[in-house]
Amino acid sequence: MKAFLGILIVMGYNKQPHVIHYWSTDDDLGNQLISKTMSRARYKQIMKYLSYSDHPYARPGSEALRRQKEAEKQDPLVCVKAVVERINRNSRCARNPGAEIAVEESIIGFKGRRPLKVLTHSKCSSGIKSGHRVYSLTDPMTGYIYLDEVHYSNKEMGTVEGQPHYRGNNVQCQIADVLLKSFYGAGHRVYFDNITVTSQFFDFLFTRNTYGCGIAKDDLPHDLKHLEPKDMIPGQAVHRQDGPVLATAWLDKKKLCILSTVTNPSSKAATTKRRVRQENGTLEPKTIPVPVNVKLFQDFTKSMELADLMRSCFSFGKPSKKLHRFLFNYKANQSITNAFINWKEFSTRKQLNVALITDLDQLTFRRKLAHQLIGGFQGRQRKKRAFYPKPEGAIGETSSQAPTRRRRNVNIHKLEHSTTKRECVQCRRNNRNTQAKKPRPHESRYKCARCDVHLCHPATRPECWNEHQLL
Repeated sequence: MKAFLGILIVMGYNKQPHVIHYWSTDDDLGNQLISKTMSRARYKQIMKYLSYSDHPYARPGSEALRRQKEAEKQDPLVCVKAVVERINRNSRCARNPGAEIAVEESIIGFKGRRPLKVLTHSKCSSGIKSGHRVYSLTDPMTGYIYLDEVHYSNKEMGTVEGQPHYRGNNVQCQIADVLLKSFYGAGHRVYFDNITVTSQFFDFLFTRNTYGCGIAKDDLPHDLKHLEPKDMIPGQAVHRQDGPVLATAWLDKKKLCILSTVTNPSSKAATTKRRVRQENGTLEPKTIPVPVNVKLFQDFTKSMELADLMRSCFSFGKPSKKLHRFLFNYKANQSITNAFINWKEFSTRKQLNVALITDLDQLTFRRKLAHQLIGGFQGRQRKKRAFYPKPEGAIGETSSQAPTRRRRNVNIHKLEHSTTKRECVQCRRNNRNTQAKKPRPHESRYKCARCDVHLCHPATRPECWNEHQLL
C-alpha cells in the first residue's frame, strides 16, 4: 500500500492524458518509476477494491449489507469517516497552534449526485458552482489545517447538556464550537471567515478564555443595524460595546459590521489608501482610517485561500462522482500539504542542509515523499519462458526408446529465437538435406544460446537438438 500511495503522488506531479499512459513504452509517454513498481493490472485491481472503512466485506443481499446501506443514509460519510478522523487526529498532534487561529467555511467542488451537495452563489465567482461545504480550523499565517468538518445537513446539530442555546439556531456557531472544543482555555484569538457569528456565541467563548472576531449580520445593536451607508463617510467607524463584545460598523465601499472581543474602542486605528470619488466625478487617492478589529480581521482570514492554493498544486486523483473516493483524494492531498508546511519550517529552523534550504518547494517534497514510500519495492515481473528439452529422453521418443548413455550438457544448452536464418549444423553434419533438385541442409531461425550455432526446432526435427546435447 505504501508503494500504491507513492504511485498516486507521482501521478500528481507527472500528468498524463490517461492513466494507462503511465505504463506506455513510447518515448513521449510513460513513467519508468511507476511501470517498474507496479503493473497496470495490479494498480487497477487495487483501485477497484480499495476500501476506506473497517467494515468487512458484505455479500450482495446479506443482512450486513442492508445495515451498511442504512448507516450510509443516516451518515453519508460513514465510508471515509475512519480516514477523516485519522488524518484530523494526526494533523492536530503534529503541530501546536499559535495565538491566532481561523475558522473558515469553504466549498470543495464535486459533480456527483449526493444530497449533501450545496450551491453557494457567493462562491460562483471562483469557478465552483456546486460542491460540499467544509468548515476548517486553520493557521492564518501558513494555511496549515488542524481540523475540518464536512457539513451535510442544514438542520440544527442538537444541544449538549451544559451547552448554551445559540440565538437563531445558528448551525455555523455550533460547528465552530465542535472544532474549537480542544482549544479552549489557552487564550487563542479566533477569526471567523464566511461564518455569521452572534454576540451570545462570543460571550460563550469569553467564558472559555477564548477571544473571537467575525462578521455579524442580524445580531447587532439597533442603531448599528439600521445605520445607512449614506449617513456615513468613507473611513468612519461607529462603536458600541456590550460587556466584552465590541460591535463596529465601518464604511469602506460598503458597510461592514464586525463583532469582536479581541480589541477595545480606544485602540489606535490603522490607515489604508483608497481612491475616493470627488464631487466633480474624479477619483483621487485618499488615506482613510481602519479600526483595529477590522484590520486584524482582514489580515487573518486569508488562510483558506492559501491552503486551497497549495493543495491544488500537484494534487492527485482525477474527478470522481463517487463520494468516498473524492473525499479520500481531498484528505490525502490536504495531509501532504500539511506535512510540506511542517517540513519546510523544520528545515529552515534547523538549517540541516544548504541544498535542502534552497529547494524548499512542494515539488521537491512530493518527489522525496514518493521515492521514500516506494523505496525498493518492485512488483512481481513475469519472466520470459525459455525452452528446456525433457532430460529423460529425446523429444519424440518414449522412455523405452531413450538412449542409455548419459546426457551431459542437458542443463547448459538453451534454444532461443534468432533474427537470422541459417543452416542447421547437425543437418549439414549428418547429410539431412531438403527434397529439392539441388539438395541442401535445412535452415532454421533457432540457435543454441551457449554455442551460437543454428539448429532445427525440436518440434520439426527433434533429432538435431538431441544430437547437439550429446556433444
